[in-house]
Amino acid sequence: MTFRRLGLDLGTNSIGWCLIDLDDEGYENAIFKTGVRIFSDGRDPKSLASLKADRRVFRSARRRRDRFLQRQKHLMKHLVQMGFMPEDEKERQALAFKDPYLIRKKALDEEISPNEMGRALFHINQRRGFKSNRKSADNEAGVVKSSIADLEIKLMEHNARTIGEFLSDRRATKQTVRARRLGAKSSDLYEFYPSRNMLMEEVDKLWSKQAKFNPSLYTDETKDLIKNIIFFQRPLKPQEVGRCSVFPDEYRMPKALPSFQRSRIYQELANLAWIDMQGNGHRITNSLSLRDQLFEQLDKKNKLTFTAMRKILKKEGVVRYTPSFNLESETRDHLIGNLTSVTMSKIMGRLWDDMADNEQDDLILLLLDDGLDDDEVQNILIDKYHLNNDQAEMCLNAKLPTGHGALSKKAVDQLLPIYRNQGLDYYDAIKEAGLSDANLDTTEALLSEFTLYLRP
Repeated sequence: MTFRRLGLDLGTNSIGWCLIDLDDEGYENAIFKTGVRIFSDGRDPKSLASLKADRRVFRSARRRRDRFLQRQKHLMKHLVQMGFMPEDEKERQALAFKDPYLIRKKALDEEISPNEMGRALFHINQRRGFKSNRKSADNEAGVVKSSIADLEIKLMEHNARTIGEFLSDRRATKQTVRARRLGAKSSDLYEFYPSRNMLMEEVDKLWSKQAKFNPSLYTDETKDLIKNIIFFQRPLKPQEVGRCSVFPDEYRMPKALPSFQRSRIYQELANLAWIDMQGNGHRITNSLSLRDQLFEQLDKKNKLTFTAMRKILKKEGVVRYTPSFNLESETRDHLIGNLTSVTMSKIMGRLWDDMADNEQDDLILLLLDDGLDDDEVQNILIDKYHLNNDQAEMCLNAKLPTGHGALSKKAVDQLLPIYRNQGLDYYDAIKEAGLSDANLDTTEALLSEFTLYLRP
């Protein structure tokens, strides 16, 4: 009886396979047959963009349109019930011919009819301002935020009490009341761009003024209901995060955490070796002092080139010639540094550098928290971390590494001291910590699963 082993190499758009003959003792004897199956990877061959991208864009546009129409219908229903819109549809359509900007300005100083107030509220619902989700890496969000800041200055210069009054004055002088770019580039700002808070503050001011004339109609309960309909925004759908391979009950940690960045650097240095003239490899971790020098460089920079490492080796007298490194190749000329610390140090300076490692992690977790909005995070940054307004704003807009690692913060916190003090690689550090990695424990089991014994 002849046995054969099937080996599979799974790629993004191919599966390679090899069928190997085994001898009577189960050892590889000869290659019987090999091959590969190639299939589409679901990307455009030129741009390498996912074929699903265009469909997702159109689907998102349809969803936004559907939700807008639902909100519009829901608001109109309640405005009619509350007495802010007439029940007759033709009368409601007639209100559309009234200038909403003029009504919004007029309502700040004198009494207007309930139907006019309904017209103003319905108009505010059409363009309710920008609200950031804080997690968008899109450059457009940064442009809009800068445009909002410029608009706030313009409101103060024109002594405009609300964005509605500002737009009404522009309309009176034949200026545009739509948000238009000041140039054709994607980095060009808008002439003005209102924020969601500006519109919410305007509703409060309009309501407060009209409540003086008709307190029974303009109640706080009614205002809260209308504002909730107009300004409600669905929270971001939380991303599903995988489980830690060491502690299955824990979630994997974000790559933006400084502790992850340092753990990654220590692992790469543990795997780094310089090659002597005879072709023998020498691990950097054979000298922890040398390893620490390289780590300090990587902890403060975005990257450290192998050319710079060679200079350090020569300066320390480790080598007198120009060595190569095992991790060096034509496509890789550097090791990646602590991207998070470099970014935050530029923003906070000594405030960041003087923080303990766990405090730095806590700050980054605050910036990544989906449950808080910009204002809440900014207040914490100012009150707890003693940042000024500009620093807090830059922290909110900081571009941090995305994604998650394979381990949880609990696992990394136990492994980091071992990396730091003993210079071990990941596998040895796991053993030293007395931990068990599910991926490592099941290596032989997985190997047996992909090993099939077939009769010829």
